[in-house]
Amino acid sequence: MIPLIINLPKSKERREKIPEKLKPYFVSHVLLEGIDGLSLREDEYRKSISQSLDIPDEKLKPSYFYERKNFQSYGRDEDTILKKVGCFLSHLNAIRFAFNNNLFNVLILEDDFKINENIFKVNINQSSGLITYFGGQGKGAIPAENNSFIDLKDFELFGTYGYLIKTKTDMEYILNLMRSCFNDGPGRIKLKDDFHPSKDRLKMMSIDLWYKRFLHKKCVCAYPIIVEHDDEVDSTIDTSKKYKKRYGNKCISKLIKDSQRNQTPTPSTEFVNDMEPVLIQS
Repeated sequence: MIPLIINLPKSKERREKIPEKLKPYFVSHVLLEGIDGLSLREDEYRKSISQSLDIPDEKLKPSYFYERKNFQSYGRDEDTILKKVGCFLSHLNAIRFAFNNNLFNVLILEDDFKINENIFKVNINQSSGLITYFGGQGKGAIPAENNSFIDLKDFELFGTYGYLIKTKTDMEYILNLMRSCFNDGPGRIKLKDDFHPSKDRLKMMSIDLWYKRFLHKKCVCAYPIIVEHDDEVDSTIDTSKKYKKRYGNKCISKLIKDSQRNQTPTPSTEFVNDMEPVLIQS
């Protein structure tokens, strides 16, 4: 696997901890500069992102996302919306980077990840999911039937801080759906068989909800869990008690424990600007 870590330029402390967190498990990794949604208010920054991602500048202006028809969000705080937009674009950029560099078995991590030793227990070659989640926030009881992977058709999962995409074909499929959010026309909230990503549009929303709404029926979650959210690190999107109550207390690993189903080389690193992506390997 090739770990690809998304890190905002302002998150220097997180960035400095990444090599040590990866050291027991990987000999190399890629570090990509995350897209700062708040900085989309700045013309020069927004235009550079527009050019890099090939998205029209007018569809990256903050006012575009403040409209519900373009970005679905229950809260309408403008700063929070832009942070969610930045997160969505960062994941789009990470998949784009992997696709353009002919990578496969790419493990996409947000910089608040925590890997555990279960990584040695799961055979990723057996995964048949479009996306293989390595962890997340779950809702409800763990499905009684699983064979190293939990089918997300039967389980509700949120969280994009650790997931695997195995093939370029899968990356291309996901990229096309993500890019469709910037097409013209009404934004769809269901992905039906007649959807055509070159002309139709899916509605944009926070990345974890977007994945759940449009991709989950084709995804699985590794079992036992490999990646957890580092609870000692505050969210860069929302640190409110309401957010923590919704997302901080439902870690799927805790649900597994509650259901009594838990089975029981130094990396090279370099900060990579997403405008000039370079693959770093030892």
